[in-house]
Amino acid sequence: MHSRKPGARRLIGALKAAGIERIVLSPGSRNAPLVIEMPAHGYEPEVIVDERAAAFTALGMARRTGKPVALVCTSGTAVLNYHPAVAEAFYSQVPLIVISADRPPYRIDRGEGQTIRQHGVLAHHTARSVTLPLDGEGEETPGLIAEALETAFTRRLPVHINIPFEEPLYETGPAPEEAPLPVRTQPEEPPLPDTDLDRLEHTWKQARRKLIIVSQLSPSPVLNSQLDRLAKFDDTVILTENLANVRSPRLLGHIDRLVFPMDEHSWRAYAPDLVITVGLNIISKKIKFLLRAVPPALGHWHIGTTPLRLDTFDVLRYHADTTPEMFFSQLLFRIYDSEPSSDYSRKWRELAAYRARRHEAFARTVPPGDWYLYHVLSQSYAGPGIAEWGNSTVVRYAQLFDFDPHLIHYGNRGTSGIDGTLSTAAGTARASDLPVLAVAGDLSLQYDNNAFWAGMPANLKVIVVNNGGGDIFRFIPGPQQVPGYEKYFVYRREGPFDRLAAHYGIPYRRVKAEGNRETFARAIREFLASEGPGMLDADTSAVPNAEILRAYFDFLR
Repeated sequence: MHSRKPGARRLIGALKAAGIERIVLSPGSRNAPLVIEMPAHGYEPEVIVDERAAAFTALGMARRTGKPVALVCTSGTAVLNYHPAVAEAFYSQVPLIVISADRPPYRIDRGEGQTIRQHGVLAHHTARSVTLPLDGEGEETPGLIAEALETAFTRRLPVHINIPFEEPLYETGPAPEEAPLPVRTQPEEPPLPDTDLDRLEHTWKQARRKLIIVSQLSPSPVLNSQLDRLAKFDDTVILTENLANVRSPRLLGHIDRLVFPMDEHSWRAYAPDLVITVGLNIISKKIKFLLRAVPPALGHWHIGTTPLRLDTFDVLRYHADTTPEMFFSQLLFRIYDSEPSSDYSRKWRELAAYRARRHEAFARTVPPGDWYLYHVLSQSYAGPGIAEWGNSTVVRYAQLFDFDPHLIHYGNRGTSGIDGTLSTAAGTARASDLPVLAVAGDLSLQYDNNAFWAGMPANLKVIVVNNGGGDIFRFIPGPQQVPGYEKYFVYRREGPFDRLAAHYGIPYRRVKAEGNRETFARAIREFLASEGPGMLDADTSAVPNAEILRAYFDFLR
């Protein structure tokens, strides 16, 4: 049977016709017509009560599959709880289709329950935001639905479809014959015009020190091959972050290991005259500081189909609104015979080799704690698999280490918030056959423990870095000068992780960072090798982790 609301039939039917495979639903009443229509089109939605957790779960699914995922909620504040994940999806270019049921327009601001101003409430962080006519009646409804869905597919960004329903909500009946909506689902990869390429080729050949920084991206064998080819040039250096998901011996990883010990003076020996960024937001604050302090003379190019001009270093000269693969295929065709003599690549490789030796020397003596935890993970967590890194210190520590090249790395770096870390990982695990390891701080896990409300996927493991609060505030300069900073910034609080795990039926282990390195490392390795889901509480709260990290960066010099 079908809902008697034409808007529900048209909307869910359009999702099916467009090839949407996954729907995440939060229960309610006003969205009943949509719920009734889902099984009529073969959908069995993932039901997650907490809308914030639901939205981050959908984010993880969409990022992993590369396909839009639909979110469906009832009216009122339910849709507001989607906003953190929608903002993350906007800045990370993940396609979500938010569908919110609404009250009739004439009931808004008249004291009706669960009624707020829903029209355009997510407009700042969506590529398209529409409100359909009441019950989806009206000839404009199909066009509005098609336009929103096409935007999600072709621009790979979140969209919002708000649909008001009049009571009664639960009536069903046979569906009339309705033609499926035609929806364009293939994103465009527009080539650059020759006039742009002429200018870019001239600047490229003029530059003698080219620095390419690759940040958050989905794995791409084509781009990997292109970057490997570019890295053969003596005047070109390619720095990558783990979340870039590109690997080659010619590419230089762990950016902060290379540049964190530098000041503006020492940076000048390595500073580029042209910087090119590929991907989304860069994690390393130090590389951003250095490139702003010593601006490249030939400016900055950014490559990627983002709705934003990412003028990260305040010297953006060109934004290539196309895919990195398209850009580099066109550029490489132009510069294949360009082989200028330069020592730029050699200088960076010598630096990388020196820093690697210092890194390994530090690893041989460092006591158990946060730093050593990531060292053990880098040596023990092997692919194929997925690593979901939490924000704050977690994702920054991870950038310092070499991981198995068969791992895929994810993190919510669009907005860089701690909310939704575990829900996103749960969504990733639900949409993948690969094992998923989520690493999150103690506050992040408590903040998002509703991630496990709908059950923990069998292929998901979680490591809680239990270092006694927001440890980054013990490291960065500034907070320590404020009286009571441990209370107001760090917020040290003993996490009841054993009781939390028991509440959700998650197998739980605990290891405490004490004097014996091998005992600590063995517990981590045994947890990674265990069958099924689980939570490891890595208690490093008694360790001066911030002091060890400062000592590490000093040791690298």
